[in-house]
Amino acid sequence: MKFGKAAIGLAVLLLGCACGPAVEAAADAGKAERSEVWEGKMYSSTFRAAMCVAPDGKARGVLLLRQRSGKVDTYHFYGTERNGVIAVSHSSGHKLEARHATPTSVQGSLRLANGMKFSFDAVRDTSGRVSGDCAPL
Repeated sequence: MKFGKAAIGLAVLLLGCACGPAVEAAADAGKAERSEVWEGKMYSSTFRAAMCVAPDGKARGVLLLRQRSGKVDTYHFYGTERNGVIAVSHSSGHKLEARHATPTSVQGSLRLANGMKFSFDAVRDTSGRVSGDCAPL
C-alpha cells in the first residue's frame, strides 16, 4: 500500500494532536510535584523518608525504617497536605502526620495501627533526591 505525502503529513498531525496534550500534561505533572527527604531517629531505629506533594495537596511518600538489627521496613504512604500539615496513611492503618517546624526540620508523629504513637524530629532536605515512586535515594 502506498501513501502520499499529504496522507502521511495528516497522520503525523493527527497523532501529534492526540498524543501531544497527554505527554505535556504528564510532563507538567512531574514538574509541578515538589519533593523532600527527611532523616531522623525513632528510639533505636533510624529512618529516611521522602514526601512528594502535588499542587492540589495530594501527598505520597515512602518511609524506610532501619531497625537496630539492620533490617529495613518499607512503608508507602498516601494522603494530603493542608495548611502546612502533611497527613498520610499506610494501607495497614499506620498514620503519619508532620509539619515543617523550620525550613530545615520536620516534627511529626507516627501512629501505628495498634494505637502506639511515636513522635519524631527529622532533618528536612528540600533538594533531596527521590525515585519515581517517591522513595528516598
